[in-house]
Amino acid sequence: MKKLLCLVALAITYTSYSQEIKFCGQTEQTQKLFERFHGSERDAEDAAEQLDMEEEQFGERGGDEVLIIPIVFHVIHEGGIENISDDQIYDAVRILNRDMRKQNPDTLNIMDEFVDLAADIQIEFRLAQRDPEGNCTNGINRIQSPLTNEGGSQMKDLIFWPRDMYLNVWTCKDAGGAAGYTFLPSSVNSWWMADQDGIVLLHSYTGSIGTSSVTRSRTLTHEVGHWLNLPHTWGGTNNPGLATNCNDDDGVDDTPQTVGWTTCSPNPVSCGTMDNVENYMEYSYCSKMFTQGQRSRMRNAAFSNIAERNQLWTAQNLLNTGVSEDPILCQADFTVDRRVVCAGENIIFDDLTFNGVTEWTWDFGDGTVLAGDSLDNPIHAYEEPGTYTVSLTAGNGFDQLSESKEAFIIVLPNADKPLPFTDGFEDGFSDVDWFIFNQDGDDTFELATNAANFGSQCLFLDNRSNNI
Repeated sequence: MKKLLCLVALAITYTSYSQEIKFCGQTEQTQKLFERFHGSERDAEDAAEQLDMEEEQFGERGGDEVLIIPIVFHVIHEGGIENISDDQIYDAVRILNRDMRKQNPDTLNIMDEFVDLAADIQIEFRLAQRDPEGNCTNGINRIQSPLTNEGGSQMKDLIFWPRDMYLNVWTCKDAGGAAGYTFLPSSVNSWWMADQDGIVLLHSYTGSIGTSSVTRSRTLTHEVGHWLNLPHTWGGTNNPGLATNCNDDDGVDDTPQTVGWTTCSPNPVSCGTMDNVENYMEYSYCSKMFTQGQRSRMRNAAFSNIAERNQLWTAQNLLNTGVSEDPILCQADFTVDRRVVCAGENIIFDDLTFNGVTEWTWDFGDGTVLAGDSLDNPIHAYEEPGTYTVSLTAGNGFDQLSESKEAFIIVLPNADKPLPFTDGFEDGFSDVDWFIFNQDGDDTFELATNAANFGSQCLFLDNRSNNI
């Protein structure tokens, strides 16, 4: 009996992420929004006046109550590096909550002049566990579309969950040239602009791992500040460093007048006083804090009906979105780094089950079963050639779910033919040491008789019609 020939091809890819520093696109995108919706600027001014009046009337709202806000991420991608991992999104949410609760370790390095002003906002964000129809979710949606390069309103039209239930975050390949952007609640208060409400993030400014970095990891914190009614520290423009910014104001009493910074100056004095260069609403890239005054302004926005922010943290909405429940086990699933290997080669298995999985049982189909509480990424090698079915049972301490994938792993014998190996395919596929593994179901190799290096047949792939 003929053996399949196992050949290993090694591809080395070098990927370089741009180190260009990008900033926030809030003011530019707001102007585009006003141009798109006639009369919206006047409505925004009225809503902003209401927010200011409410803050003056009520002061800081909610006392020490910690507000929980459901959040959902929509990853818009073309199948490239912008299709960021779940772990990168989890990391972004972790950093956001750390910063909002003043739990970031670098608060120890806040400048002496501002250390007593640093505030715990007492607002936290949790990934949704139920979608708008009540179905189980991990709070992450993935949509493949070239609109990831547009990063604007058309991209948002691909998917939007109700803003009175979720903070929508879209990640993409191009956020209009910015690191990210959103709108002040007053700018999108009108019902006809509700589907524009949310945050757009460049994938490489989302979290601190994957395609992003620690340096760029505070972008979501900055944008949430805008989403909860904070302007930049120098005022309502996107032009830091201008002397005229000393004549503008951000509406917060304890953030000094400043021209705005794009570097982390050790002596940040610009308008006659020391500037809060380490503020999250600066461009200095050394952000560490919100002030007490910013806390008051953000919490006032969260308690206001402007842009329906006060609907998000209600007990009923937390129940509707599943964030007040224990982890909901939605589905069992897994993937591997490769499905076709030579005998004896390692395969990395990766659990994709959500939410809150704490225990795993793997059956690799060759008599090997692993069970335990730290087996989300086991490594296994098959010693014998063959086709194997793999099964996973995952649990979270409350429920268990299982997934089985038939003929999932193909293990080939090690090569027993001398190299270099050549084949003219004169006998087709049936009697030679090759097979086609087409897991995407796309166009694939086929025999052709219109060209050949020798003989009368060759392999042909019409790659122009493939989705790439």
